[in-house]
Amino acid sequence: MTFSNTISLEKSPSNIKISVLEKEINLPDKIKSKVNQYWETINRQNTFRRGEVFTVH
Repeated sequence: MTFSNTISLEKSPSNIKISVLEKEINLPDKIKSKVNQYWETINRQNTFRRGEVFTVH
């Protein structure tokens, strides 16, 4: 798994419908570790704050 330091925004259709479910998804420990390592790399100056993460299907 690799992470990128770039953000890509794309135009999306205006008729998208979003449903929010209160369902927690737990990541495997291996992926959590990689995410935490990446976070420490990009946030060495404590510029960012961690918050909730949402998934979209």
